Formats: sequence, structure tokens, C-alpha cells
Amino acid sequence: MLKYFKEFKRTIILALAIILWPGIILDAEDRMIITSYYPSPSGNYSQLTSNGNTYLATTSGNVGIGTTSPLSKLHVKGTQIGSFTGTSRGMLSLSGVYNVGRYTAIDFLSDTAANPTARIAAYHDDSGSHLVFGTSNDYGAGITNTAMTIDEAGRLAIGGIIDPVSQIQVHGATTLAGMRVTTTATGETIDDGVNFGYDNAYGAYVWNKEASPIVFYTNNTEKMRIQPNGIVGIGTAAPALLSMLDVAGEIHSTDTATGFFLGGGYTADNWARLTSDASTTYHDLAVGSFWAAGAQQFDLAEVTPVRKEDRLEQGDAVVIDKKQGLRVTRSTKPYDTSVYGIISSYEQAAMVIGGIGGPETAMKTKEHLPIALIGRVKAKVSAENGAISPGDLLTTSATPGYLMKCEDISICDGAVVAKALEPLEKGKKVIQVFVKLQ
Repeated sequence: MLKYFKEFKRTIILALAIILWPGIILDAEDRMIITSYYPSPSGNYSQLTSNGNTYLATTSGNVGIGTTSPLSKLHVKGTQIGSFTGTSRGMLSLSGVYNVGRYTAIDFLSDTAANPTARIAAYHDDSGSHLVFGTSNDYGAGITNTAMTIDEAGRLAIGGIIDPVSQIQVHGATTLAGMRVTTTATGETIDDGVNFGYDNAYGAYVWNKEASPIVFYTNNTEKMRIQPNGIVGIGTAAPALLSMLDVAGEIHSTDTATGFFLGGGYTADNWARLTSDASTTYHDLAVGSFWAAGAQQFDLAEVTPVRKEDRLEQGDAVVIDKKQGLRVTRSTKPYDTSVYGIISSYEQAAMVIGGIGGPETAMKTKEHLPIALIGRVKAKVSAENGAISPGDLLTTSATPGYLMKCEDISICDGAVVAKALEPLEKGKKVIQVFVKLQ
């Protein structure tokens, strides 16, 4: 009886299907197979509903939604939205029951495994939505890595974090994290391009693997560069090969204990200072050796108090002021054993010593002047004691500020101040001399 009932049921269903929808047949297992016709005999189909699996174009052909000419296995065609932001919906929507901390995901599968091998998902929490990208390094385990996240504020995280704290955050699962920039010119291997990152062994790093400089720009202007040979240029795009650091400008430190001020500073001169505040507080300098050189600069000068009323000038011979021993005055008599030196200049001296507040103070006063103690300087000389030849000893003369030839060393003992480097036949003249008191 049961057998006859099943046959009757099958006959009735088949008859109704043929009457109501041509193209529906039942297979040997009572499964309904639907073959659609377009246009349908009864007009357009309004919907297709199934309580189980629905298979479309399983062996060949494409499925089109909104198009009669699908170009791929699934082709959705609809109306574009006019604004990217807002509540307008796109052509394809995914939804699920909203739960904080859950994902609405699209998975990518391989032919050989049912587990997902890559994933794009929307993650929701109370602050908003995140777009999360996942990858796999073990197909048997499914998604193994949170590769990238874009949070509700548009911040990008690369690595295994969901909530980036800056616009771009790169997070490494090990002790090393970074990124590499390459071009078609550099190549794309591990030995190409430039790396930026953090390594527990090195700290933060910029690693240029190319034979090219690293250049720093601010305000659209180059400010610093590191050449491939390690030479650093600050304020120059072509640092000199003479040292590892070439600075076009001043170097300034605000450390009041150990700071220094090197270069022009507020006085816009060419002096180098070892100081805290570029004013009157200077530090000691200890060196193993010292080299001072300049164009036509040959003497060592000491900043010395002078008699202001003398109006001394470069080349004047000076003697100790016997009325005030801590200053000098212009020489006025021959063979003066109180001779002290010759007035130099800040432009002529190769090295200036003396502590009265530094060059910015000394150069403004007429009460202190640089006195050449040794070296080659310009001096005022007179032929009043005979013509002068190179090598002659020079002593003070009766002409104020002038030197003359010393003919008798016994008379000049203790009064010789220099040796002539140039001749003078007669009269008075400024010549080059070598200062050497004896």
C-alpha cells in the first residue's frame, strides 16, 4: 500500500510541476531539477527560494545578476552610488546578526582544501567598523595571520593588531618589524632598496642598501644628507671629502655645562668659540696638538691693555708702560729694554690669546689690542740708524712707534724685538718682520 502511495505522490507532483512550471523534472531520487527559460512562459521570475543548497551554472556558463551577459562565474550589475560615504548601498551587500567582536567575512578557498586560505572581513565593535585582511601559511589550519587592518578612523595596521594607534602602524610578531621601499631601478630582492624599521639588536634604523645618499628635506629644501661613503653634510648638498662632517653654517649647543658655539653666531664673524652662551662665558680647550692657519696670517698675538690716548695702530712698536705696568704704550726712545712687542690685528693674527670676554668684546674696545709676541707681522721701521737688510736685528728708535737697525748687539742687549724680513734703503716704511724678543 505504501509503495502505491509514493507512486501516486510522485505522479501528482510531476503533473503539477509540468502544468505550473515547464522545465521542472524529478530525478530517480525525487530531487526537483529546475531548468529556467527566458523569457519565462508565465512572465518574469520574481524570486528563487530554496531551503537547501542551490546550484547555479555548476559545470559551465556564468551567473548574471542584473545582466543577461555575465562575463564571469558571478557578474553583478547595478546602479552606481553617487557618494562613497553615507547610507547608500552598493551593488553587493553582506549582512549578519550584529555582535560585538564578530566578523562578517568573505573567504577564499583552494581546490584542494575546504579551509579558507585568505579572508576579507568586516569587524564591528562599539567604536565602529574595521576592515580586516587575513592570510594563511598553513592551509590545514585555515586563516593564520591577521595581515592588515583598517580601523574606523582610516588608520592602517600591518601585522597582527586590530587597533592601530597612528595613521600607519607596522607591527612585527618577532623582534624585527619594518618596511622596504624598492623601485624597478633598485630591484626587489632582500639586498635592494631602503629599509625602515625596528630591530631589538640595533634599535630604530634606516638601512639604505643602495650606493646612493640618504637625503633629508624640510620646507621643500634639502637640509642634510649622508653620502654613500658615510660623510655627513648639513646645509650643503656637496659635503667636502676633507672630514666626515661638513656643516655649512654654525653649530650650537644649549648645554650650559659642556656646550659650545662654533661659527658666525650673532656677531656674524669668522671666530670659533667654545662657550655656553656666545657672550662672555668661555670654556677651556685641551688638545693633543693644535694647528692654526689662514691666508697671510702668521703671528701669535695676545690681547693686551694699552694706553688709550696713544691711539695705537697696526705696526706700532710698544713698550711696557712704566707708570702702569699692566699695560703698554708706544715706544719713544732707542734701545728701550722695556720693549714688549708689535701691534698686530685681528685680521692678521693666526692665533689670538687673552681673556677679556672673547673676540666680540675685544674687537670693540680701543683699550685692549692684539700684541704680536712671536711670528711674522707688519712693522713700522726707519732707516735713521742705517739701511735695513733682511736678517738685521731691529730695536726701538727715537721715532715713536718705529723700529731701527741694531748695529751693535752690545748696545741692543735686551732691546731687540724682531728681525727684518724685507729691506729698507732710506726713510720710513712698513715691512714684514719676524717678532722675537731677546
